[in-house]
Amino acid sequence: MIDVSLILNAVVAVSIGLGAIFAVIQLRELARERKTELVISLFSQYISQLAEPYSVLFSEEFADVAEMEKKCSFAGLFKLASYYEAVGLMVKRELVDVQLVMDYLPIADVWEKMKPWALRYREKTKHPSYWEYFGYLANRTKQYDSGIISEGVIAG
Repeated sequence: MIDVSLILNAVVAVSIGLGAIFAVIQLRELARERKTELVISLFSQYISQLAEPYSVLFSEEFADVAEMEKKCSFAGLFKLASYYEAVGLMVKRELVDVQLVMDYLPIADVWEKMKPWALRYREKTKHPSYWEYFGYLANRTKQYDSGIISEGVIAG
C-alpha cells in the first residue's frame, strides 16, 4: 500500500512547480504590459509636447544651423533631441518595445533633419556623447527599415 505522506509530498512538489510556472508567466506578462504602457506614455508626450517643434522642423528648409535655431527655437530643438535621446536609451536598454517605437516614430527622418544641429551642439559644448542614443536609435531604425534588423533582432 502507498504511504499517504508520500502522496502528499508528491502533491506539494507538483503544486510548487505549477506555482513557479504560473509566477514566471505572470512576471513576463507584467513586463510586457509595462513596456506597452511606457510606449503609450511616450507617444502621448510626443503628441502633446513636441508637435509644434516637429511641425516647424519639417515645414521649413534651413540654410544652416543658425537659421534652424532661429525658426525652430533652441528650446524646441533641444526638447525634440532630448525626447529622442531618452527613447534611444530606453530602446538600447530594452525597456520599450523596439518594433513599436520604430514603426510609430519618424526617427530616421528627424535625425537626418536635426543631425547638423546635434553635431554642432556636441562641438559647442565639447561633449561628444550628447545625442548619442538619438543617433543610435536613428541607425538602428535605418537597419530595421532596410531589413537588416527583423523582429528587433539583427537578421542573419
